[in-house]
Amino acid sequence: MRARIPRNTLILLSIASWTPTLACQSGTPQGALEEMAFATDFNALIKHLPVKVQSSMEKLPLPKQASMLERFLVRKHIEGKGGQLNKSADGEGLEAVDREGNVTARVRLQRTLISGCDALLEVEMQTGREEWQQTIVEMNFDQGQWRLIRMGRWNGMDVENEFMLQVDTPSDPLESLVAQTLRTMNTALETYATTYPEVGFPAGLESLSGNPDQDAAQDHARMLDDLFLQSTPIKDGYAFRYTMADQTHYQITAAPVTPQYGKRSFFTDETCVIRSTAESRLANANDPPLD
Repeated sequence: MRARIPRNTLILLSIASWTPTLACQSGTPQGALEEMAFATDFNALIKHLPVKVQSSMEKLPLPKQASMLERFLVRKHIEGKGGQLNKSADGEGLEAVDREGNVTARVRLQRTLISGCDALLEVEMQTGREEWQQTIVEMNFDQGQWRLIRMGRWNGMDVENEFMLQVDTPSDPLESLVAQTLRTMNTALETYATTYPEVGFPAGLESLSGNPDQDAAQDHARMLDDLFLQSTPIKDGYAFRYTMADQTHYQITAAPVTPQYGKRSFFTDETCVIRSTAESRLANANDPPLD
């Protein structure tokens, strides 16, 4: 069975085809991404996040840091499944290899544009036998470090917004887990729509999931675990309901199965804003966003 790697995690491998001289310099965008890709502790990641995120993260207890950053420890993720992170045979990129020696992901840097304190990296990624996919990594030099600002397509994930939403999640432990699950679902849906533009957002959550022995495909993209093969998955005491309005619009609600699991219900959609209400009803687009 081949280990799958989350697509947002793969972006950190985008130092694949750096120039040898630049690769060993920590003062370059490529060098910063290299340090993040091979990081084995959270400090090496945090210092390359936006300053506001770094400041907030350093005040959090270690378990909270771990819940937010674990998925970005690329090398640890790969080695934890018996694989390795290596340079490609031609030396022009990086490859993730599983325990059987199969290449599960490849990443290569097409070009880097630097203007003053801003950098834009054009990256190509491939998982399994899929087509190469292009993505963009935006970085900024601030307080002595190159920092990750945005990753994805041109309207990709804003790193500061993504992490600060997690810092500001509800105080109730279960509700915090629910908010995190909604963010994960939003990311998976955006990635799916980018990967399969002819489909857009899927008709059901089943398309985002899949069985462990399946390779990623349009009908089972393996972006979420197999819990989401259910039409209405229940996780952490909350029922998650997904509705596709059309190829470019969707809605997700999350409501406690019984009052003992939580006092609020949650809502999100293609804007990726998470909203909530304590009223005895499902949350909707008119409810206030999480603080």
